[in-house]
Amino acid sequence: VIKGGGDAALGLLAGQRTEAVGLATAGGSFDRLATSLLTSSDWQLISAEVAGLLFVSGESSRSGTAPGAGVPMMILNAAAERALANTEKLSPTRRADLHLAAGQLYSLAGSKTQQEFSYRLGLDFKPTHPILNHNLGNLMLARQEYAEALGHFEAALRTNPRMAGSALNAGVCQMRLGRPAEAAAVFKKATAIDPDSFQAWANLATACSRSGDRSGAIRALDKALEIKPGDPRLIQQRQREHGRGAGD
Repeated sequence: VIKGGGDAALGLLAGQRTEAVGLATAGGSFDRLATSLLTSSDWQLISAEVAGLLFVSGESSRSGTAPGAGVPMMILNAAAERALANTEKLSPTRRADLHLAAGQLYSLAGSKTQQEFSYRLGLDFKPTHPILNHNLGNLMLARQEYAEALGHFEAALRTNPRMAGSALNAGVCQMRLGRPAEAAAVFKKATAIDPDSFQAWANLATACSRSGDRSGAIRALDKALEIKPGDPRLIQQRQREHGRGAGD
């Protein structure tokens, strides 16, 4: 619960009288919690590096001074800039990793332009970096630049075929580009990587339906309903597919 951030996480931390929280930034696993702490008036960011963040509870009230509204963003941006300084002698892989870490810090700071720039520079050093490709693909997907996003997700999968998120998002891009049959093939790959992914099965059902594979759509809907029983939208979609004449 705490890892997921939001009011529930903040409430648990308050209930446990937690005085400090250290978060590892690698991989972005704690991004939602970090965002919640950054936006909470009860927590203050006092340190940031590519390895992690340190928050203190009630620090401003104990010191008698409240930090300016932009101070956490300044700390995050400064940490990203430090990470990218004096990296010329490092290997291309290490430089790519640092650009990934810096991009995550820029993201938490709300510096989307710098985040994208950092990811693109990282890919200049290592074009096959799977997480850089995945993250940049996410940025392009959010901007509705589906063709470029698809290219990055496909690049991530070529390097790491087990990246279920990249497979899922590649399918979304194919759907947005009006290619439901191609989308279905990618969503099937996503379900093979992560059979418990409700999103992958639900998206596969839609792609199968739009490409004329009604029996495939029903099978995918059945799998999605196993994971999320009683979902009204899935039940209605399954009834529509049966109404079109498809058998089990």
